[in-house]
Amino acid sequence: MDRVEMALNPEALIDDAQKRAFESVLKDLSHSKPIQYIYGVAHFYHSDFKVEP
Repeated sequence: MDRVEMALNPEALIDDAQKRAFESVLKDLSHSKPIQYIYGVAHFYHSDFKVEP
């Protein structure tokens, strides 16, 4: 489910895979993992760079 779908249908339920992915991101963020490492990309001057820990 992307941001547009969520905005258009805020009452929609997510499936188990989406829930696990969301919980994984929250866990990583709570352990101070940089969001660039979580998503594997860093944006800089209109360019995208692949990043790894």
